[in-house]
Amino acid sequence: MSKWCSRFMQFLVVIITFLSLDSKGQNLVPNNGFETNDGTPTGYGQWYHATGWSDVNNYPAFLWPYASPDYLHNTGAGGADLPVCTFGTVSPFAGNAVMGFVTWLQSTPDFREYLSIPLSSPMIVGTAYNVSFWITNGSASWYNGYSSNRIGARFSIGTLTQATHEPIGGTPQCELVTDLWTTTWQYVSFVYTPDQAYNQITIGNFYNDASTSHSYHVASLSAGAYYFIDEVVVEPAVPLPVELLAFEAVQTDHGADISWNTASEFDVSSYVVSRSSDGVNFNPLGEISATGNATTSADYLLLDDEPLFGNNYYQLEVVNLNGEVDETYLTALYVDGTASRPVVYPNPSRGSVTISIPIGLPLAGIQIFDISGRLIREINTLSATVPIGINDLTTGTYVIKFISTIDIDNQLLIFE
Repeated sequence: MSKWCSRFMQFLVVIITFLSLDSKGQNLVPNNGFETNDGTPTGYGQWYHATGWSDVNNYPAFLWPYASPDYLHNTGAGGADLPVCTFGTVSPFAGNAVMGFVTWLQSTPDFREYLSIPLSSPMIVGTAYNVSFWITNGSASWYNGYSSNRIGARFSIGTLTQATHEPIGGTPQCELVTDLWTTTWQYVSFVYTPDQAYNQITIGNFYNDASTSHSYHVASLSAGAYYFIDEVVVEPAVPLPVELLAFEAVQTDHGADISWNTASEFDVSSYVVSRSSDGVNFNPLGEISATGNATTSADYLLLDDEPLFGNNYYQLEVVNLNGEVDETYLTALYVDGTASRPVVYPNPSRGSVTISIPIGLPLAGIQIFDISGRLIREINTLSATVPIGINDLTTGTYVIKFISTIDIDNQLLIFE
């Protein structure tokens, strides 16, 4: 056994059950993360493998002059394999797949690629919807080193059509009018109230070259604007009962202070705080009445005068006026009698983890290593809670190292 592996055996492994937030609306976009397919791609232009999605010209395979978006997958092949594919370097924002499409191409005037899918049910006239997606140009190995504006989502009744690769026109109801270039995943969102019962969404650039701006950013094989997209959402804009700004636990001389801050509240009756030693079985600590309905910030504090030695997991439940729990949040605190240490949860994880950092802990950074000792992630911008997406990692065991002026034990992270 190597020295690196032998040290793993000394690390503390903390295992808890993941607690998710309640979903407040139904997404009308089927297969919104492109995960469902009839086979992973073996080359570029194979949009048709992603179940339900269309390229609007309905040509079944890549062949010039037809526009063909690219289905890209962690287990793809022939240039459609992630994270390094023909069009750049990118890991999915979530899951294993993304789509890629062209919004402007210098070599071919008015060349456009579109993604389109029927909604699971028609939109309701007069109802506000949140429309969102995650988008990036990738981080390296760019095939197209330009950006463009005019990326939009157009809702229609029935499928839009494209003869070969021309702009299909029309005015998208949701549109990025500015030129977008981003090497990390960028969240884009709109609020739209339909005037008709639209049942189809199409994404792309609906304007011709004369109405499209573009900008050069990096050296590349081709002069064009290419984007990766993931997690497309169209859902009713239901007001959340609480806009939570922070929820944290801090060790003090008198025990542990459990505090949370809200920016707004809607029909909230009270907050219930519970504690657990394992992240699974929780016992109530106390209940505090809520402001109720407010658009201004509010601060809350509950004292745990006898925190557990070791890991303390605190659960915050938002109780509505009907006595039902609307939302649940989780934070963690490690108590050893002297100083607190970071807590990683959920662990094992299936997609994302959060690291809770005690206030006052002299922490300069966080590093994540794989089992061979290779550095795969480094975080230098820290806050009380640090969310880390790990969807781009393969399943296995990883080591989290804390950079500090004091001795903080490394921790194992298990990704299932």
